[in-house]
Amino acid sequence: MGKLWLIPVAVVGVAVAATGSAAAADLINSETTQAPVSFEGVEAIELDLGAGSGVLTGTDATGSGPGPRGEVTGTRTERSGLWKPTVTEWMDGSTLHLKSRCAGWVSIRCDVRYELTVPAGVRVTGSASGGGLDLRSLSGDVDVSSSGGGIDATGTTGALTLDSSGGGIDVTDATGPASLNSSGGGIDVTRASGALTLDSSGGGVTVTESTSSEVVADASGGGVTVRLTRSPASIDLDSSGGGVTLSVPDDGQAYAVDASSSGGDTKVEVDTAEDSGHRIKARSSGGGVTITYG
Repeated sequence: MGKLWLIPVAVVGVAVAATGSAAAADLINSETTQAPVSFEGVEAIELDLGAGSGVLTGTDATGSGPGPRGEVTGTRTERSGLWKPTVTEWMDGSTLHLKSRCAGWVSIRCDVRYELTVPAGVRVTGSASGGGLDLRSLSGDVDVSSSGGGIDATGTTGALTLDSSGGGIDVTDATGPASLNSSGGGIDVTRASGALTLDSSGGGVTVTESTSSEVVADASGGGVTVRLTRSPASIDLDSSGGGVTLSVPDDGQAYAVDASSSGGDTKVEVDTAEDSGHRIKARSSGGGVTITYG
C-alpha cells in the first residue's frame, strides 16, 4: 500500500521545486521601467487593472487655463520578472480606458502602477486586482472596486461607490455621498459630510468627526462606532460582530430612538421624543448598544 503514495508525493515535490525555481528566476530577471503618459479630451476613466494599482490625484484644472482640455498626465510604472505585464491604453470617445494583465502562472513581479493627475469633474470607474487604489482630491463621481488591496479616498467631492475584497476602506474629508462595502477589512470614515451607507463583513465600521445627516451602517465583522459633530436626521446602525456606539452633540436636539441588543446592555443617554423628525435606530447581536452625547 505504501507504494500508492509515491506518485502523488513525487508530483507535489516536483511542483514545489518548480514553483520555487520559477520564483527565484522571476526575482533574478526582475526589471522596473517608468514612462510618462498623457491623454487629452478625457471626461471619464475606466480602469481594468488585472495586474495593477493606481494613485489618482484630482486638480482644479478644467481646461480653461493653459494646456489641453481634459488632459490626464502622469506616469506608468511596470515591474516584470519572468513575465512582463501587458498594457492597453485607448480612448473611446471621451473615455480613457486603462487595462493591464499578467499571464505568468508564478510571478512575484508582474504589475503596473499608474500615478495620474485627473482634471476636475472626470468620472472614475472600474477595478484593480493587482493592488490597491489611492484616490486624492477627485471631484468627479467614483465607482471602483479592488480585490488586490485596500482603497483610500481623501478630499473627494463627488459621489463615492467603493467595494473592496482585498483590504479595508479608508475615507477622509469626503463631502459627497458615499456607499462603501468591504469584505477585506474594516471601514474607517473621518470628517465626512455627505450621506453614508456602510457595509463591512471584513471588520468593524468607524465614523468620526463627521457631520453626515444620514448614516446607515451594518457590520458583521466587527462593531460599529459613529461619532458625529452635528445632529443627524436619520441613523440606522446594526452589528452582529460587536457592539454599537453612537455619539451626537449635546445641542438640545431630541430623537425618536429605537435601540435594542441581544448581546449586551442597551444605554440611551440622549433626549428622546417619539414624534421627533430626527430618528435613531441601533441594533446589536454581538455586543451592547450605547447612544450618548460626545
